[in-house]
Amino acid sequence: MDVVVQIRKIDKSGNMLKGINFPFAVPESEAPEGETIKHYGPQGFLRASTSISRDEARSSSDGQQVFYKFDRAEKISPGTVVPLEITFWPMGMGMVLAKGEGIKLLVAGLFLSEPANDAKRLKEPDDENIGQHYIDTGGKYDSHLILPIIAGNRA
Repeated sequence: MDVVVQIRKIDKSGNMLKGINFPFAVPESEAPEGETIKHYGPQGFLRASTSISRDEARSSSDGQQVFYKFDRAEKISPGTVVPLEITFWPMGMGMVLAKGEGIKLLVAGLFLSEPANDAKRLKEPDDENIGQHYIDTGGKYDSHLILPIIAGNRA
């Protein structure tokens, strides 16, 4: 099972916001959709079968940085719960929130940003998944999001 997480910036009404990755000739609302032009938010990806390849030597003990070698995978039997620690891409966390704005965490089994063009849009899944998949959260399956928060006024 592939798990994709994304943090989206939201306005005070809960609408998801987007930004532009580089100076562009038109406002964001008029720019074409696609991950090369628009920034939807920081993302992280992990295929559950590769979670056994965690690199303990490079991962931080506080859980803020988790690295994987991706040198092995292990098929997961139906009904097995696998803990997943997914790190967001480091360059995507420079999010500045204005008064009233917030964040929304999205969790999915597919890429959450728009592809650069239709040729890159998957016609069918690119994995070996079979059957239904569940994400267990809460209770004995502790789920949490660790974010570095830098508070204060910007001059």
